[in-house]
Amino acid sequence: MKGDFTKLTFQSEKHYTSVLMQQGRLQLDSDWNEQVDIQNHLRHTQTIDLIGANSGVPTSEGNSEPPYKDSFKISVTPDCIDLAIAPGRLYVNGILCELEGTLFDLPPSNNSSPDQIKLSTLNFDGRNLDKNQWVEIYPDANAKEGSNKKQCFQIKNIEPQKMELTLSEPVKEASGKMRMRRLLTYKNQPDYPNPDNGSSKVENGFYFAYIDVWQRHITTIEDPKLREVALINTPDTATRSQTVWQLKLKKLETSDPIPNNNVIKEEWENFIDERKNRLSYMNACAGLCTSAGATSNGRGYQRLENQLYRVEIHNPGQAVRDNNQEKKATFKWSRENGSIVSAIEKFDDNIITIRKSSQDAWTNSQTGQWLEITDEEIELKGKPGVLVRLLRVSDTKIEFDRFSIINGPIPSNATKVRRWDHITPEAAITAIDDWISLEAGIMVKFNPESHYETGDYWIIPARSATNDIEWSNDQADKTIRKPLEQLRQGIHHDYCLLALVEVEKGKFKPVEKDQDLRVVFPPLMRCLDKAGGVITGSLEIALDLSQNNSSDFISALKLTKKLDNTNSQSINFGFQNHNFVWQTNDQDRITITPDGNVGIGNPKHQSQLDINGTVKATQLEGNYLKLKNITVKQFSNDSNLKDDPESVPTEKAIKTKVETEISDLKKQLQTELKGEITRVETTLNTKADQAKVETEISDLKKQLQTELKGEITRVETTLDSKAALTGDIDVEFNAKSIKVERRIYAKELDVEERINSNSVLIKGKTVSGGFYQISSQALKEEINDLSSQEVTDLLSSLNPVKYLYKEDESKTAHAGFIAEDTPDLLTSNDKQTIKVVDLVAVLTKVVQDNQKTLRNLVRVVKQQQSEITALKKTVQELKTPRSDMENS
Repeated sequence: MKGDFTKLTFQSEKHYTSVLMQQGRLQLDSDWNEQVDIQNHLRHTQTIDLIGANSGVPTSEGNSEPPYKDSFKISVTPDCIDLAIAPGRLYVNGILCELEGTLFDLPPSNNSSPDQIKLSTLNFDGRNLDKNQWVEIYPDANAKEGSNKKQCFQIKNIEPQKMELTLSEPVKEASGKMRMRRLLTYKNQPDYPNPDNGSSKVENGFYFAYIDVWQRHITTIEDPKLREVALINTPDTATRSQTVWQLKLKKLETSDPIPNNNVIKEEWENFIDERKNRLSYMNACAGLCTSAGATSNGRGYQRLENQLYRVEIHNPGQAVRDNNQEKKATFKWSRENGSIVSAIEKFDDNIITIRKSSQDAWTNSQTGQWLEITDEEIELKGKPGVLVRLLRVSDTKIEFDRFSIINGPIPSNATKVRRWDHITPEAAITAIDDWISLEAGIMVKFNPESHYETGDYWIIPARSATNDIEWSNDQADKTIRKPLEQLRQGIHHDYCLLALVEVEKGKFKPVEKDQDLRVVFPPLMRCLDKAGGVITGSLEIALDLSQNNSSDFISALKLTKKLDNTNSQSINFGFQNHNFVWQTNDQDRITITPDGNVGIGNPKHQSQLDINGTVKATQLEGNYLKLKNITVKQFSNDSNLKDDPESVPTEKAIKTKVETEISDLKKQLQTELKGEITRVETTLNTKADQAKVETEISDLKKQLQTELKGEITRVETTLDSKAALTGDIDVEFNAKSIKVERRIYAKELDVEERINSNSVLIKGKTVSGGFYQISSQALKEEINDLSSQEVTDLLSSLNPVKYLYKEDESKTAHAGFIAEDTPDLLTSNDKQTIKVVDLVAVLTKVVQDNQKTLRNLVRVVKQQQSEITALKKTVQELKTPRSDMENS
């Protein structure tokens, strides 16, 4: 929390329960804040102990209000390109998450258009309705929440003056009185804007739909309504902490076409463990730097002011030894806990205008300090902001060096600018496994085994009275006492799995019942007493149910929930004086008697197994088989097959079958073998293996030559359109279309019209009569002009080099660029090729800018020439009277 605090003192291991004020004493902000932290800790711990550490959704009173039981239930919008979130309450590791869904009465509408509705307000649950959001309408005002009569629509247009909405389609069965509420969706959630980074489609596959919960520090910049307007041109008063929950998707990495429970559980546990077990430690020292092995003057903290230092990770990564290593973490620091921040009122080139009330905080700013410019989306997604070097501050104007932009470009809707106090050549300091000096004797050191994420922070109170910082140590003798590493103090995230969703052809498939992975728990007043009670509703048992009193009926039910149709249920039961009956559709299907006899389709059975119906089996094994009215289509060649005197004679049936088969075979041979065999053709199915076919054909050819003593002139193998080929094949053929998943190798490839591909890699020379790029406006979207700043950033990052191709035997030198070192805008997605036309576009923009600059300079020069001519004329006129006076 980047507030203007003296320090943060709460420590749960001290077991404090309250903060007590004393008369006539000075009250500090840290006292009040610790009391709040104590209360939060007690409430959070109590909630976890009552509900459990797992996340869950509470049911409503009496289980009669679906909105609570359906809280945070995931469903698919009618167009199947978004996910809807049902309103209600959710507890994530003891933290309450709420989603309002207030139903508002709609006034009568006289619109002739059936897809338009009238509103009495555009503000629903504290936020205005917006285009492309979804709403839920109850055509009948008497319908209860959760009723099947509700309809979902997307807002296509809003008329604020008329207070009218245009919906994606007309409301069906609309009555004079209707009710409506906003339907929050994955793509329109306020605390996680633009979740897919502008992509309209999601990659096919299964995804975890889960909630990410964390605490956000809110000031008057994020919520201007916190400011007391009567306090003109004064800083804000108190700040707030806010529970932020964000619906996110994580792709399920599995090869199973339909993941089962074990896969889902393992993948989710791995996801949680990876985040919970992430360690990020940092050490700090001032007075104990010498004993900690840091190079220090030994005088401790050397500033006269009491400060609260904040060290925060900017770019994620690890602490490194070598500054050239990849994935290195970087950090920034502030002696004011990062609280020097202002809302951006105006942005003009490299001049930022801030609010009058916050200008005093910037008075002690120094040239060379680094500023961080962010917007709401960057902050809510936990990404690092854009860093620029401060030049000067004058009144409400902040000027920065336009050539020092790091992590650019600057967002077009930037909302805030924050000052960091390091004055270093690099915008963000590299985190290394060694002591790094901040200022005034304070040093920090990072752990090479830790993995740091953007936003990880540590707070270091520094006090001039002790010439030291407040940091935990090993409590050894004062002469050898050493500081201890501390785990990051934030930002802490909790996660809750809501559903498993599937994307097919870029659209979400409806969420089935067994894909709803929420945990629903009842209130305490509806929990079953351990001593006994009556269950009035239906009971579903997910695992095992057992009863240890052997005098009663013992039962157990095992159910394994899966997303496929495999029946994985098993039933184990004990003995009693009644039959066990399995019923479906109110009919007895399976009956088991106390002595173990089983009847299927026959409830009054007497045999050990009695089946009333058709039995199908691929194999039957036993010492005795008695069958009536049986039709045999295939006979066994087992020598142990014997006839029963009472059964239907098998000998005759076998003899008849064999005679028929031999007769048919004889006719075929007589027809086919009248002359010489000139052709044997084999047609392969869709999964044929060519190598195997060649062996079979070869063997067949030898057999035919031996048996028929003739000459085989042709053996042909025909592959159908979907045969799988492996190995080498020398076949000439024409195909209308060929779909290749990997590569085609060909010495010569003739293409009459075109090759359609996302990318074609040609390592050799390419000779062409002309080069064309698909460039029709009809094929493009989000067309915007390249800005001069973007072009400057792109050119500054280009590094022309000379090189040789590894496979070029002539070793001809070339000039160009390295794709991996080139900005993403100018390279292919796999960072292997340069997009030449895109590079030409950038150079064209540079030429245009230079031409514009040249024209401006020419205009200035002409104006200056005109002014010089005028000045010369004035000087000449002044000289003329002087000459006349001298002559007189």
